[in-house]
Amino acid sequence: MTTSYNNRWTCFEKFALDITKRRTKILVTGLGYVGLPLALTFAKEGFNTVGYDPNPDKIHKLLGGVNYIPEEEWLSPLIKDLVGKKFTPTSNIKSGFDVSRSEERRV
Repeated sequence: MTTSYNNRWTCFEKFALDITKRRTKILVTGLGYVGLPLALTFAKEGFNTVGYDPNPDKIHKLLGGVNYIPEEEWLSPLIKDLVGKKFTPTSNIKSGFDVSRSEERRV
């Protein structure tokens, strides 16, 4: 019993260290009024972030540096600065995130 608990604690400590050192890749599903600002905030803080949305028009606009949420003007400079660097928008969930890799986990 103790061994199992220690293994879980070690896993948690590694995960916490990965977050602290910005080694954890973040996946945000849905790039609407909540998801896009969330994804860009993670990217701005130094995390490699993948933003998934099934709508290819949103992805095309983001890749072109266009903010499709006009009420959120503060997103425009972040989109221009982070897309292709720390933020990868995609409509193909498998393209930017490998859930089989141990360091990439869903939480």
